[in-house]
Amino acid sequence: MEEHPKEFYRTIRETANTMGCDNKELLFWSNNPDTIPQDERGNNFKTLMKICRADYPGFYNYMTGYVRYQERSAPSYDLDKKNTITSNERTVRLISDSRETQWGHYKHILESKGFENIPELEESSRNVVELLKDNTAQNNPNEGLIFGEVQSGKTANMIGIISMAADLGWNLFVILSGTIDNLREQTQSRMESELKRDAEDPSDKLRYNWHIIEPGRKPADIASNELQSLDENSPERYLWVCLKNSDRLRDLLITLQRKGNQRSEIRLIVIDDEADLASINTKTLSNKEKETMTQEEIEAYDERTKINRLIIYLINGKSTSGKRMDPFRSVNYLCYTATPYANLLNEGETNSPDKNSTLYPADFIFALTPSSYYLGLHRIFSGDDSALSNKMVIETEMPANIGNLEGHPEMMPPSMKEAIAWFICCVAIRRYWNRSEKQDKITPVSMLMNVDSKIREHVAVDRAVVYYLENCKDELRSLCREQYEIQTKALTPESFRECVPDYGIENSEDDNSTAEIRDYPKFERIKSEIDYLIDSDPTRINFVQDEETGQKINTYTRQIHICVDNSSKNSDPIRNEINFTIRIVYPSEKDKVEEYAPAFIVIGGNTLSRGLTIEGLVVSYFRRTVKQADTLLQMARWFGFRKGYELLPRIWMDRTAITSYEDLNDINDSLRAEIVEHSRESISPREFAVRIKDVPEAHMLKSLTSRNKMQNAAHTRIKVSFGNGLDKSISKYRGDKESLDYNLEITRKLLNGISESSITPAMDGAVLLYRGVDKNAVLDYLADFRKGDSDSGPVNVKSGECCFHWLRMIDRSIIKDFNIVLAGRKNKLVTLSNPIFDLGNGKTVNVVNRRAEIRNDKLIQIKTVRDKIHLTADIDWNKGNNRTFKDAIQSGDVGKRDIARKESGWDKTPLLLIGIANDEEKEYPSNVVTLTVLIPTGVRDDREVDTTDTGYVYLDSMR
Repeated sequence: MEEHPKEFYRTIRETANTMGCDNKELLFWSNNPDTIPQDERGNNFKTLMKICRADYPGFYNYMTGYVRYQERSAPSYDLDKKNTITSNERTVRLISDSRETQWGHYKHILESKGFENIPELEESSRNVVELLKDNTAQNNPNEGLIFGEVQSGKTANMIGIISMAADLGWNLFVILSGTIDNLREQTQSRMESELKRDAEDPSDKLRYNWHIIEPGRKPADIASNELQSLDENSPERYLWVCLKNSDRLRDLLITLQRKGNQRSEIRLIVIDDEADLASINTKTLSNKEKETMTQEEIEAYDERTKINRLIIYLINGKSTSGKRMDPFRSVNYLCYTATPYANLLNEGETNSPDKNSTLYPADFIFALTPSSYYLGLHRIFSGDDSALSNKMVIETEMPANIGNLEGHPEMMPPSMKEAIAWFICCVAIRRYWNRSEKQDKITPVSMLMNVDSKIREHVAVDRAVVYYLENCKDELRSLCREQYEIQTKALTPESFRECVPDYGIENSEDDNSTAEIRDYPKFERIKSEIDYLIDSDPTRINFVQDEETGQKINTYTRQIHICVDNSSKNSDPIRNEINFTIRIVYPSEKDKVEEYAPAFIVIGGNTLSRGLTIEGLVVSYFRRTVKQADTLLQMARWFGFRKGYELLPRIWMDRTAITSYEDLNDINDSLRAEIVEHSRESISPREFAVRIKDVPEAHMLKSLTSRNKMQNAAHTRIKVSFGNGLDKSISKYRGDKESLDYNLEITRKLLNGISESSITPAMDGAVLLYRGVDKNAVLDYLADFRKGDSDSGPVNVKSGECCFHWLRMIDRSIIKDFNIVLAGRKNKLVTLSNPIFDLGNGKTVNVVNRRAEIRNDKLIQIKTVRDKIHLTADIDWNKGNNRTFKDAIQSGDVGKRDIARKESGWDKTPLLLIGIANDEEKEYPSNVVTLTVLIPTGVRDDREVDTTDTGYVYLDSMR
């Protein structure tokens, strides 16, 4: 059967959706033309045939191919819609991927670069473009938020949206790009290279002419010489990458003021990159100011930070003084961030006539799904047995005062020496691969040392690193061999696959379409390069001045380059260098690079904490104490794509930092689940404030963001339902032996009372699966179970304790009988260190190791009690698309897991996951029975729960 382009199939889908026809009708009519009804639907069907330029027999072949394609591709597109909260009416968009279109041009560039997940990028971009408004009412912009991950490819999505929108007639694109000019230049350079026609490529027939508006020019000059051809038939498109600086924003507004009656031709898209940085209104009234004002004056108070106010003026079509101007034809404001806490908690719409006097994303919120090649928060810090943190993160005690290295570089802590040794090994490995595989492209290799916010400490670490590399060569040589032995055993291709089984698997029908994980070379093959790196002393990045152009040209050698990146412009040379750059600058085409992957150790603090990409990052040494969740998450520059060197990255950090990143994973997982849950309800963010799980009080983090960014955050009494496809675990268990033994006994009683025919070993014998267990027996068991939490006082909503409390209250008729999974460790021999739990009827499972955060005679508190793969033990992999997405589902993709449960017939069947745990030293008084429950999305029963503790935060500013 002939296979047709995806764009052709989308044309059919979108037209058919407008007609309200399903696949069966389309197939039947196309094969039986005599049955086409003589009504509006029949006329629409004939119109569809004309669009497809096919006769009846040919059209049936088209339709058969279309249905097959739709069944294959629908899960990805539907998943994007399930990640979107909106009540906006979607506009069907016909996007062509022919080379002369902007989207086709961009897609060709991505294909030539080997970009892996073009279909997913296309669908996520389309999802946003469908929500854009072609015409906006007077001063009423369309405002949306796109929630991504740190270093997950948000810029690619931005360019995808710009490309599609340019094809659809939008003509002015303003990118608000951070507060640091070198990051603005980085963004502008990339967008320019991927949007503009390649003048040296005769096959590039792009129909649009892009004008890149450079900063610093006079507004009058830009208005008269740049923004000229704005009518809807013009091929001219305009890109303005603007720093979040009040002077630059004022110039932008003045330029647009000068367009006068041409403003009605401007179709404007404003993309606010890192939208929680600088754009947020942080201006608040002091108590002293409030004492002099009436309540009405306080409520009407509108003093704002300058940048926030100017962005609001921009999207509302106002002048620099706030005066209303002639409206633009269309304004869409899209804010991008990986840490949207401030955007969602700062302020909502007002009841004033000018409702859009804030930057609250009132029209839609969309959570991007990262590529399967992305290594981010969930994969590294999920807290599961299979989390990469167990292999990739080296838990270590960090020095209390790094400033002690000042004047005493020989006191470098052992953990820092180990990190440097592994970095040298990684440099040698990358260079070996470059030579042995004859790679044309030589890419940098970097180590990040984020040690403190103070410049003095950066200097101390810089001098200590230089001292160690210059004076401790024999020790370092020995440590390199030792670390190579340790780290190559800690993470292997096999264990990486176990941790991330869906790595490199996009939406494919081929179950074996996995990415290759390159193994380490033998140590002897990299030893000579290690010896060279150790024997040659480190250097700064030196530069020379081009005599003709005066341009600064950096030179990169085979040695290790030491960089100190902070707000200071001064630093010591290492070997009497005169012309050198102290901050990190990666090679560009104009620079001189020896035929070796250049190596960098980058030392710093706040300038390394947001926006800056550390290229080829393989080693991170992280020693920071941070109170705000958004700040800590942005510091994780080790998140991102590491294709081709997946086994190399390592992170040295202490237990406090590890726990905090695990807390962040819980917060973000909860937020994404909240978005998915409410995307089903066709409500907009202006009608419903998204709720965000707050930081645990007992740990390092003290708030989601700074207090002046979450001025209107509140805790409240709300109704909750746990039928959202998420799993919830009990974290607190009684610590006395009597209670622990009691829970073991009632667990044996429950499981031994289940019919033998309902029991199946699963997952290579690691678990026992019990299907169709009487719900009354299970709910009675849960009511009888002795937990460690108090039954009085407020409940932390969204916690496992709250979920089990909810289960005790619900109408039992709304759920079906339970499936139960008794989970143990996979492929573990029974030894004293790996004991079993015996049910007493010949059935056993291995006891799992679970470390307690709190342990005393009254309480055992365990942060993570389950492995996410066990939540899929009852899924039928032969149903629907389940096998296609098996690895993603087993890795914790909640949306696809929800679909798989429905395909398996478990849409109203709860899953109870029981584990038997002890710590590694077996010091608990007895084994702990751990409980996790998954309530499917088909179960709804809203119950009111008191949330007056710090468990959940939402925006209390829909005033």
